[in-house]
Amino acid sequence: MKFETQNKKDKKAEAPIPKSVKSGESSLPQKQQKSSLKNFWEGVLAAGIIFTGGEGVKAETNEPITFRDKSSVIPELVVDTAQKEKASSPDALRQELIKKTGYDMMAIAEKAGFTVRLDVDNDTGPYIVHIGQTHYQETSIEFLKSWEAKEGKYQEIISVQKKIEQVLLAFSKQSNSSLTNIFTEGIAKDGYDQTGFSKNIEDLSKINPKEGCFFKVLLFYERAKRYKDNNIKLLLTYSYRQKLNELHNYFIAHPGQYDRAEQEFQEVQKKITNEFDSLGQDGIYLAGADRKLAVEGKIHLMGTETVAGNKAAQEVINEMAKMFKHWEEMSQEDKAKLSERDRQEFLDKATKLIKKNQKFVMDDREDIAIAMIKEINLTLKQRILPFVLGGDHNLTRGVLDHNRKNSDKKMGLITFVPDKPKSINK
Repeated sequence: MKFETQNKKDKKAEAPIPKSVKSGESSLPQKQQKSSLKNFWEGVLAAGIIFTGGEGVKAETNEPITFRDKSSVIPELVVDTAQKEKASSPDALRQELIKKTGYDMMAIAEKAGFTVRLDVDNDTGPYIVHIGQTHYQETSIEFLKSWEAKEGKYQEIISVQKKIEQVLLAFSKQSNSSLTNIFTEGIAKDGYDQTGFSKNIEDLSKINPKEGCFFKVLLFYERAKRYKDNNIKLLLTYSYRQKLNELHNYFIAHPGQYDRAEQEFQEVQKKITNEFDSLGQDGIYLAGADRKLAVEGKIHLMGTETVAGNKAAQEVINEMAKMFKHWEEMSQEDKAKLSERDRQEFLDKATKLIKKNQKFVMDDREDIAIAMIKEINLTLKQRILPFVLGGDHNLTRGVLDHNRKNSDKKMGLITFVPDKPKSINK
């Protein structure tokens, strides 16, 4: 899902985490203890909460505990010696992927700014194509807006989402087949629709160009205000503006058909706003390139979540967001005054959250998604199955586990990684 950033080489990411936090014990001078304390908290947040990787300490035994890092599970488990040799040559990998999938994966990826990996071989398919995304997580709009702006994350998210848009459009325009069925996180087969716009879009399409049509669009907008999730509002606002422009263009092409058309258009247009208008036309990408293209009718989104699974994951994410927010809002002076007991309590809670994050946000959702994609593809029968999912996910473990349990319905895995991503979210 979201609210995670990749471990990048900044001061926060490199902050050391002590191997021992026994109460009252420290080999550091008093002055260094304060500095170490600050680094300790920032290090746990950076390496544990935010990155879901790195080392922590077991509260009961003071033993180091290492959490799964995505880079540690890719090569040895998946690629044999022959595959490694092919992967070392871009041309060889290009030809191998064309042979296995029927698509020039590297051409599609390179044009959009992605690197391609063949993580799990499955001969000529089918293959899940994991398109790693960085995206916006709705938690506390006021807090996140200030944090995202401060860290420059908005523009980073928009940049990656534009790359994803290029990939999805390239797949949809392939001459040998039109891949418009796109799997995505946040939408479930059993009814959970995180973006909540399907019914609204359907109703919106029924508004015809005639007297009062612009005010009907405004009525839909007023109804959308009840949504608390700003991602939904963002998508719906984009949809309403699209509809307004469609109606406006119709009346421009048919002058004299409705005398008040221009006046109503201008009046209603000013009233349809959202939280991210300051970002201009790029604001829609915070809701996701896949959602944007779905609203435009260019792709069809396929769910990979369950209501229960997503709810469990969201609860963990909210806990992590609350802890992160509390830390960010503390002054440096207050951080320096924290006692060893405070540190231990925080570490204990952080350790539990990291483990819960790995299970509910990562592993469980990955397993559910892989199973759903496999079942849906029994009907679709596609050789490649594009799946837009947070880049911090590594589907290798899940695909290998699935294949061991379903030897007659194996899946392959190809991963698209945004070039030099500064942050990767769940």
